[in-house]
Amino acid sequence: MISNTCDIFTVEVPVVDSKRFKALIKAMGWTIKKKSPIEKSLEEIEQGKVYSYDCLEDFIKEIN
Repeated sequence: MISNTCDIFTVEVPVVDSKRFKALIKAMGWTIKKKSPIEKSLEEIEQGKVYSYDCLEDFIKEIN
């Protein structure tokens, strides 16, 4: 019996190996799902990676 459940993994692959890795994924019948910019942004918000500043000058002081 084939199960329809899947595990989801996040994998960081060196650029030099990505072509072979993608070929392996395709050969195994798996899929690659890239996150949209909105999904990435929402994930960053959930992780608390958002900073607030009262004004542009405060932001500029922070990055200098």
